[in-house]
Amino acid sequence: MQPTRYFPLTLIAVAIISGCSTVPNQSLNDAHSNYNNARSNPDVTNLAALEISRADKSAPVLNGIERPMGQSNKEGIIMKGFVQDIEDLAIKNDEFRRVIYTAKHCQLVLMALKPKEEIGAEVHKLDQFFRVEEGAGEAVLDGVRTAIRAGFAVVVPAGTKHNIINTGSVPLKLYTLYAPPNHRDGIVHHTREDAEADNEHFDGKTTE
Repeated sequence: MQPTRYFPLTLIAVAIISGCSTVPNQSLNDAHSNYNNARSNPDVTNLAALEISRADKSAPVLNGIERPMGQSNKEGIIMKGFVQDIEDLAIKNDEFRRVIYTAKHCQLVLMALKPKEEIGAEVHKLDQFFRVEEGAGEAVLDGVRTAIRAGFAVVVPAGTKHNIINTGSVPLKLYTLYAPPNHRDGIVHHTREDAEADNEHFDGKTTE
């Protein structure tokens, strides 16, 4: 099967490469429409993403995170999934919880704990992974306390009572992976209080 190419996008790329200073609004609108329609098509080449990124410098934003454009594998097919500098995203995050990508069997979430704040003791029927990118604290797994700091990873097997506590004087920045997903895709809880007041759970809807 030949990869699908989108004519309006090619026109935009040609216009820019040839030195045109403006692109007709209708063409740009068509480009956005074709790009959005193409995102779930595994046969689309990376040319579509590359052309729209040249025509419109704003990359698509999913779950509050700007997505890189023009990524492709060796066959030239747009790569799905999540490819980002997770350390940078985690350090810049100030939300208690921000779900940034949800796949069918796992979920990527940014978290930030204020000084002396904790996630709260909990037990999941799923496996969970944490990695600390900034700050220091404690991981508590079934009552066993372990000091953690930037660079530390914590794996929490299903059924383990666990907690992450910020014992430092600066925010504890980390990301976590749930397997399978635990929260609604794209959910943002600004504070721990917001999270505790929201009885949301994964509803089966993924990012892509």
